[in-house]
Amino acid sequence: MTGNWQNWGDKRYADILYRRALGELPEMESSKAVARRIKAIWKNGDTILDVGCGIGHYLVSLRRELGARFDYCGVDHLQYRIELARKAFDNDPYARFELADLYKLPYVDSSFDIVTCNNLLQNLPALREPLCELLRVARKALVLRLLCGERTYLIREVHPHDPELDASGAPLEYNFYNIYSQHYVSQLLKEIGGIAEHRIEPDTDFSIENLKALENGYDTSIGTRMIGNLQFNGYIMLPWSFLIVKKIRSAT
Repeated sequence: MTGNWQNWGDKRYADILYRRALGELPEMESSKAVARRIKAIWKNGDTILDVGCGIGHYLVSLRRELGARFDYCGVDHLQYRIELARKAFDNDPYARFELADLYKLPYVDSSFDIVTCNNLLQNLPALREPLCELLRVARKALVLRLLCGERTYLIREVHPHDPELDASGAPLEYNFYNIYSQHYVSQLLKEIGGIAEHRIEPDTDFSIENLKALENGYDTSIGTRMIGNLQFNGYIMLPWSFLIVKKIRSAT
């Protein structure tokens, strides 16, 4: 594959997430929805790994839903995000933030009871390898938010706004914005194995009024926008869904 694919790392967006982590801006609707789904399967004492944690903004919703006393680890591949997260939660003794690569997480098998990864998988070239790694470090369950609908579309989002193209017309810099079909995700989990059960449900757990209110004065070049009750990134309609996976528990 030609060109240089990257996971999106716009620092303007990191600044917005930092203000969310501090409580200066409202919680994301997706953050609240993720926390509710984790609460439905969480038991007292369960540890949580948040992969692609950004500035730890999902932790705000988790603390509100689950309470203060559970061990949380957030990992991200960008150092400046981790530094901001540590700054935002420096008084939280049950939270830690570490630099890590999703493709090679520095943890032994089944290190965390619940592993969550949200709004990240669509930006990676493919789903199988990261899904295997997330399952590897989870002991009980995964809670993932990804783009999942009726069909699979493999999309490259070219950046910056005035893109550089090679001689063949291929972009030199881009990130992925992939949408996967429910059938493909289910088949992939079956092939990977070790799954007790899974379900895929569309994310309709949000307030349209809250989302539209956040758009007021917001730079949609680094975010999404609502048209009616549908969410868009540019021209792409986003079928956000939750994938909840429960692993087969080992006898040991």
